[in-house]
Amino acid sequence: MQFVRIEGVTIAYDVITADPANPVLVLVNSLGTDARIWHLVVPKLAEDFTVVTYDKRGHGLSDLGNPPYRIEDHVADLAGLLDHLEFSDAIICGLSVGGLVAQGLYAQRPDLVRALVLADTAHKIGTVEMWDKRIAAIEDAGIAAIVDDIMARWFTAPFRSPENAAYGAYCNMLLRQPVSGYTGCGFHQGGAGHCRPYSVHRRRAGWIDAAGSGAVACQPDPGRPVRGHRGGGAHSLRRSACRFRCRRAQLHRQRRQGLK
Repeated sequence: MQFVRIEGVTIAYDVITADPANPVLVLVNSLGTDARIWHLVVPKLAEDFTVVTYDKRGHGLSDLGNPPYRIEDHVADLAGLLDHLEFSDAIICGLSVGGLVAQGLYAQRPDLVRALVLADTAHKIGTVEMWDKRIAAIEDAGIAAIVDDIMARWFTAPFRSPENAAYGAYCNMLLRQPVSGYTGCGFHQGGAGHCRPYSVHRRRAGWIDAAGSGAVACQPDPGRPVRGHRGGGAHSLRRSACRFRCRRAQLHRQRRQGLK
């Protein structure tokens, strides 16, 4: 794990790759989690990508900063991290609120983005009423008050077995999340999490809109995955967990190996 100060906020991050020449893939975690959620997929992805994981402000080992935040604050953190690493033309994979950050980065700094993978997300998540109710419950009784509801949105019923040690560990991750980092993550005081709608077709990056069939938070809408879209992307609804494969990375590897 490495650390960098961005506009006065310490951000914890890591860079993992088998070859620094591989294309850059940034994984942006969801609300109430940290970079550890990617630990099972990073070793495989690192064979073909230079993988960047990090903890959003208010999560994991990163600073709290000054909550409440705006989505734009998270976008600025990610842009600052990529500038620090001197990475551009990156594939940005955002999960849930991480998808809002990914879209916001593309809208504000398209020079940093090669493609988007929007996993179980949308251009707006939830409603003012939903977020106000959730935040009030946390402020009244702590994160423990919402654990069961959140886990039902994250995991299928078979995974949520009391005998599943992994399920208990993910509950621990959420329970140990700083309250102000959670409630201040761009949703505070009726500010339902959103990024400004933008038109993907007017820019150069391709995108994938993906979710598992058991996902509850943001099932992909084939008609309107991103407001204003008119082509250049794809939908993926997987029977189980979300998986993706980047054809560009395959071609990149083949060229380096002299196969094409």
